[in-house]
Amino acid sequence: MSNNVSNKRVKLLSEMKLSKELDCDTFFNVNYVNSFNAFLNAIMGGRGIGKSTQFMIWLIKQVINKGRRFVYVVRYKNQTKIKKNVILEFNDEIKIIGDGYGGFTWKWYGHIIGYIIPLSVQQSYRSNNYMFEDVHYMLFDEGILKVSNTTRYLDDEVTQLLELASTVFRLKEDCHIYVLGNNLDFFNPYSEYFNVKLFNKVYYDKERSLFIMYADDSPKLRKLEEKSSLFKLTQGTAYHEYHYNNVVLSDKIAPITPLRKTDKKIISIIINTYQMNFYIRDNKKYCIASSRKLRPEESITLLTNNEINYYGFDFVKQRFLRMFKYWYANDELEFCDTDAEPLFQALIAVY
Repeated sequence: MSNNVSNKRVKLLSEMKLSKELDCDTFFNVNYVNSFNAFLNAIMGGRGIGKSTQFMIWLIKQVINKGRRFVYVVRYKNQTKIKKNVILEFNDEIKIIGDGYGGFTWKWYGHIIGYIIPLSVQQSYRSNNYMFEDVHYMLFDEGILKVSNTTRYLDDEVTQLLELASTVFRLKEDCHIYVLGNNLDFFNPYSEYFNVKLFNKVYYDKERSLFIMYADDSPKLRKLEEKSSLFKLTQGTAYHEYHYNNVVLSDKIAPITPLRKTDKKIISIIINTYQMNFYIRDNKKYCIASSRKLRPEESITLLTNNEINYYGFDFVKQRFLRMFKYWYANDELEFCDTDAEPLFQALIAVY
């Protein structure tokens, strides 16, 4: 698009008013993320801190101020019908028009603001990349999730997102992808695909233009939350720690019981300098012992100096994780030392 056309569009769009404004002081600070100028940005955790709303306001302002459009990504076609109206929260004069491929186009008095597209059919847009003129941003809300029976990632999801980015961005410069998720799940397809090490709060790879962060409440939002009825009601409960402090929801404290000669080992797992040994007891109860005497030749190594063995994690996840969680939920686990339960909680927390 020529600069003349761009300037004309910006002049027309300058009359567009938003019902919400950025508040990076109280809610999630999108400017902090953008200060890294990374191509792919993943923001995890921080339940209810306004990530989605703040990004939507910021993206619409890029359309108004610079003429730069965006794509709002969902996972499945049926989600576009549910999410297509999200744009109306910011301006109720925007028209929503089906694009014939499963997505929708958002227009304000004939001017394209952006698009909502289901990732599962991204290949349908490959031959129609002309429709993405001046698109510089992609926002994948709920891109990082807790896998369950009803929610799961697409096959080769990261590849599919990158394919969509190739279709949308083509050879344009200064483009950015934002992947958001409410639930803390470090071992997600994005961390696995890019072989990201464990980190605290912020991970930034300048060479690959990759930024990942765990987001917390701002001090101002925390003060507002502390005045709420829910905050006061739940103080001292496991839910309070989960909802306000991002702590794994668990108040279990299992008894410490010594190992028996009749306990039969079923698997050993190494996490950095610790080894967890899982045993079956009397065909009914199960017990876990931890040790610093590592035996890699007899174990599955998940972490070494915080380097992740994604194959090992996938193996444990597929073969044992559901069983481990079931045992724990039904009080069928016993721990053989004080280190065992925290290690076990850390293992199940990442899924």
